[in-house]
Amino acid sequence: MEAFTSFSTQVFNQAGHIAKMIEEVGSPYLKGLADTDVMATTGKDTIHDFIRELGNDLNHVHFVDGNPGGHLVPGEGVLDMAEALKALNDIDYKGYLGLELLDRRYILDPEKAMRDSLTWFEEHLS
Repeated sequence: MEAFTSFSTQVFNQAGHIAKMIEEVGSPYLKGLADTDVMATTGKDTIHDFIRELGNDLNHVHFVDGNPGGHLVPGEGVLDMAEALKALNDIDYKGYLGLELLDRRYILDPEKAMRDSLTWFEEHLS
């Protein structure tokens, strides 16, 4: 379950909303997703809030940069992606990191966007 901006929906705009739904549904198969760009766009939560609210129920992160907004390759926006990665490493996060690269600039050369993302991760995980 992913939080979206209030431009998209009036429900599930914060980590606490997701945590409450997971608790109410009570299924071990329902987990939470954090989107770093949506967090910055809404200004309501940080990666630290998602970690605190969801705990072990956080199992997917759309790990994308932004201005905010844009869903960019890490390092191409203004978000503190290094801090987000550090926060996940600090809790020994074992879930998924998805590169949701949606900016128009990547349409004609998506392979470059993937290579640039890989380069960013290589620089920040060494």
